[in-house]
Amino acid sequence: MDKKSKNKNNSNVTTEEKLNRLKDSIKGTLTRLEAFTSEKTVSKDTSVTEIEIKLKKIEQLQINLDKIAEDYCEIEIFESLEIIQLDIEDINQRIETTEVGLKLLMYSLKNSENVNINLNDNGKNSIRLPQIPLPEFSGVIAEFSNFKNQFINLISNNEQLND
Repeated sequence: MDKKSKNKNNSNVTTEEKLNRLKDSIKGTLTRLEAFTSEKTVSKDTSVTEIEIKLKKIEQLQINLDKIAEDYCEIEIFESLEIIQLDIEDINQRIETTEVGLKLLMYSLKNSENVNINLNDNGKNSIRLPQIPLPEFSGVIAEFSNFKNQFINLISNNEQLND
């Protein structure tokens, strides 16, 4: 009986060490994401795709942390359970803060792209029409038929112009 208890206790220590390593790995990844969020401002070297990937990484960290929290509850380590729960809560808070920072960064990047697109337009139309020498009507009724035929041939029957 004493041997079984010792093996179970030893197994709990091994599991606890494994969970501690996983938790520390999450902390390390989270620290890198926090550094990315804090040092980044909207600039040309930041892309929306990069931020979306970081957000997916944050979601994965949250899932892994939830699984680790469940695993901690399954093993019997009552002495340090409260400290572990506080640590996990702190990591959850950091994950939420980092996620908000990344979403704000993505929002400002999208706004910046919209502003750049609008600034590049400069209010000019980018459609170029072919140059057409239009006939001028002189005001003489007898010449109107000739003017009308020229206009129809240049505008209505011109294959280069779209509808």
